[in-house]
Amino acid sequence: MVINWTNPAISDLESFKHTTKMNMATEYIKELVESANLLLDYPRLGKIYIYTNTHIVRQLIHNQHKIFYYIDEDIINIVAVIHFKQDINKRIDYIKQRINRK
Repeated sequence: MVINWTNPAISDLESFKHTTKMNMATEYIKELVESANLLLDYPRLGKIYIYTNTHIVRQLIHNQHKIFYYIDEDIINIVAVIHFKQDINKRIDYIKQRINRK
């Protein structure tokens, strides 16, 4: 298995970096990535969040963030990293559209 950080998930991390003190953000992002790396050994660790037409989207919680991902054969696709205070419904609609296009 490999982890694929999609562009939207990378953008989520970058925006977090811009809204938090740099030294805190860098350390926290490392922790988020380490949490996501647990999926290499335990890909179904995250709780099932939604079903799309083609995939099961799971969420892995790390402190104040939810890491959303789906598994496609041997690839773990991380599609979003969302803070608990963000509007998750808007982002989930976007995630569903993006996944169903594939």
